[in-house]
Amino acid sequence: MGGVNDLTRESEERAIQEEIAKAAKANQGSELVGTVPKDSEVAQKPAPEGSETDTARVRELEKENMDLKITNRAKDFFIEQLHKERDGFFDQLLSASRKVGELETRLLQLEGPQSEGHTIEESDPSPK
Repeated sequence: MGGVNDLTRESEERAIQEEIAKAAKANQGSELVGTVPKDSEVAQKPAPEGSETDTARVRELEKENMDLKITNRAKDFFIEQLHKERDGFFDQLLSASRKVGELETRLLQLEGPQSEGHTIEESDPSPK
C-alpha cells in the first residue's frame, strides 16, 4: 500500500535520476544517448529500507483502526441495550405506580366514609 509519501519519494528519485542524466549528457555530449533511465526502470527499483518500517507501521495502524471500529460498534450495541433496559424499567415503574394508585382508591372505597368522632370502638354494642 503506497501512500502519498511513497509517490513523493518515487517522483524525487525520478527527478534526481533525470537531472543526473541531463548533467551527464551535457558533460559528455551525444555519447550518453540512450543511457537516460526510463520511467519503468526507475519504478522497478526496490523500495528503500525505510519503506518496510513504513509498511509495518501502516499495518499496525490499520489493525488499531479496525480494533477501534469493532470497539465502537460494541459500545454502541451496549448503549442501545441499556436504553432498552431502562425503558423497560421505566414502563414497569409506571405500571406499578398506577396499580398502587388503583389499590389505594379501592382501599378508601372499602373503608367507606367515617363521620367525625365516630369510631369502630364506639359503635361496638357489646357490654363492657
